[in-house]
Order: sequence, then structure tokens, then C-alpha cells
Amino acid sequence: MTFRKTVNTKSIYDNVFGNNSTFYKLIPHKDIRRLSSRIKKVEKNFSLKNKKILIAGGSGRSALAFLKYNPKSVVYIDLVPKNIFRIKSINKNVKCINSDMDNIKKFYSQNYFDVIYLEGIFQHLNNPEKTFLKLYNVLKNEGYFYLDFYRSGIIYSLLTELARKKISFGDFKKYKLFLEKNKLNKKKISYSSSNLSERLYDDLFVPNIRFYDAKKTRKSFLKSKMKIAYFDNFKKISQRFDSYTVFHSIIKKRGSIKNIKIKDENNEKIFKKFPKYQKFIKDFTKLKFQKKNELFKVITKMFLLYSQWYHVKNPDNTIKILNNFIKKCLK
Repeated sequence: MTFRKTVNTKSIYDNVFGNNSTFYKLIPHKDIRRLSSRIKKVEKNFSLKNKKILIAGGSGRSALAFLKYNPKSVVYIDLVPKNIFRIKSINKNVKCINSDMDNIKKFYSQNYFDVIYLEGIFQHLNNPEKTFLKLYNVLKNEGYFYLDFYRSGIIYSLLTELARKKISFGDFKKYKLFLEKNKLNKKKISYSSSNLSERLYDDLFVPNIRFYDAKKTRKSFLKSKMKIAYFDNFKKISQRFDSYTVFHSIIKKRGSIKNIKIKDENNEKIFKKFPKYQKFIKDFTKLKFQKKNELFKVITKMFLLYSQWYHVKNPDNTIKILNNFIKKCLK
């Protein structure tokens, strides 16, 4: 995990995602259909119709997708005013609350919602387990909690971790100008539905970022006596560039719980166990830059090239490609 005490989540997302952001143009209808179909595998007659839905954090775009299923209510809570204003202006049928999701009990009682949807949020929270328990508390017994996690043990997570050691939130405005000046801010990339700038702002500048192992996380939920409705199953380590960067889970509430411990992983430690990756990590760490623009060029080039590397299917070529990249940077 990397954590920056001096910056809060609101300040980064309030600056990053403007009116033309891809995040607000891609309504995740497919994701909500998939959620419903996965729940139906454990509850045959499940329907989102007349259900009370809570969207906790994020851009709010999923709230718009849920409306299609005629729920009883859709509530969206987020601490970024721009997000709240945008969703309100798009559809007034979504009840919007501008607040930290940790304050959810101020607005709703225990056992209120049928479904809670937490997409792309858990890994960025200041205290993930604490927030999870607060949200879980307002979920009805037998209700469903969807959440996803950034995956550890993959190349993209390793590169993100290493890059965050080189760049800081204090660089954000200069880096934003760098991308705009070089006309890279709207550059499309193969490994994300977001564009290059949105992906990098979210991964490199957000205050907290954590990565999790799917099997260990699943065990943590089971240990806390929760029922698993769905859980992605991935190997601990993948050296492929095109590895899925997140894993998905759906928890069915079965009584209240007082605590849960979900341990995040350090990708550098994971890959240092492989001798062939030790040199790459060491060389990347040694990179020094006289000027910020030199740093920006290397970071940007690495993630731009990742768009090409993403199509390399043979994992044996991964370290060769990475070493070749770092060799050029060290010249």
C-alpha cells in the first residue's frame, strides 16, 4: 500500500475528472446485468425491481445504470461536490448525498438497503475495513454487497507501485500541464476504457492505493462468517501484461459482524522473490531525474508502451521487455 497523509481523496477527484471525462460517458449497463445474473445463480428469482440500492462513492455513473431496472430507490453518496452535481443534473430520480460514506448511518438506519454497490473504491479508502463495516450495517440481512479490489501480483500493479515512489501529489498540476502540452491527456489506451490521463491520475495521484490477493481476500470474508455469492478466482501471481487488474466479489449478508481484516499486498515484495525481476526493480529504483519533465517523460512513456505490451501474450517475454525499457532509460 502507498499512502499520502497530506492529501485527501476529495482534493484529487475534484480536480481530475472534468465535464468531458470518459468516466461519465460510459454507463456500465453491462456490469449491472452481470451483477444481477451472478446473484441469480444463488437466488434464482432475484430481481433489482423494487429494491433499495446504495451506490457508495465513485463517479455515480452506476447509479444511472441501476435506474433501468425499476428499483424502489437509488441513493448515491459521495464526498466530491462535482460528482453529486453532475448526477443530479443528469437524472433527478437518483437521491444524491454529498458526504463521506463513513457518515452513512446519519442518513439511513440499520438493515435498510437491499443492494450496496462499491465499485473501484475499497482500495482507495483511508480505513477500508472500518468503512466496509459501516456500509454493511445499513445492508438488509440477506442483502447483497458488491465490491471489487485492485489485484496484487500482476505487472501493472508492480509498475504502478514503483511509479508512485517517483512521483508525488505535489507534481499533479505540473504533470497535468505536461500531458496537455504534449496532447496526451485524451490519448486512448488498450488496457483501460479510460484515457491515459484519467488512468494515470487515478493510479498515481490518489492518496491511498492498495492491492489484494483474491484467494486471501475470499478467506477473510469466510472467516468473518459471511456468505460468498460470487468471487473471482485468480492465481496469486501473473507475469502477463494483459492480466485482469481487478477481481470482483458479491457478499450476501448473514447477520451482523463486528470486525473484519482484509490484508493488502506489496507487489515489490512479491516480485522480488523472482531473481529475474530483482534487477528490474533495482534499476527502476535507481532512476534519478534532474528535472521534473524528465521524470514525467519516463513515467508517461512506460504507461504508453504498456498499451503495446498489453498485446504480448507470452509471459516469458515480459521481463525482457521491462529490462529493455529500463536499459534505455538508464542511458
